[in-house]
Amino acid sequence: MLGGIVAGILALRTPARYVSSAVVRLHTKGPPSNASEAALRVVDFVHSAFHDQDSLGSIVKRERLYEYHDGQLHSLDGRIHKMRLAMEIGLAGEAPLDGSFRFSFSDEDPARAQRILKELIAQMAKTSSDTSGTHLETVDPPTYPLTSS
Repeated sequence: MLGGIVAGILALRTPARYVSSAVVRLHTKGPPSNASEAALRVVDFVHSAFHDQDSLGSIVKRERLYEYHDGQLHSLDGRIHKMRLAMEIGLAGEAPLDGSFRFSFSDEDPARAQRILKELIAQMAKTSSDTSGTHLETVDPPTYPLTSS
């Protein structure tokens, strides 16, 4: 019974998380030979799109994801780290060799989760246009999450 009470209190204190997800396809020179190579290409590409603080920092600032204490900006690096953790990447569908992957972002606000995911995909598209032999295609656009996860 005590466990149920503690779980109920924690459930009330924990904000709901909404997950927006999209499917994108990464086209690169030459098809990957196996699923491991396909996954490695996706990871390398995402790392190149978000390798610096500025690429995520501008979104953190624009969306006001930082915290203020005593009138000073705090935890920008922490929020960027949390933002990276909120992004989830997984192979999409049953044909991982076609370069498709599911990209998700979670947040307390469903509209913000979708909006940020759109910005993240736009950043990846910009990176792909700057990289020769790489093209990013949005297969399924970011969803608007209707229920919390």
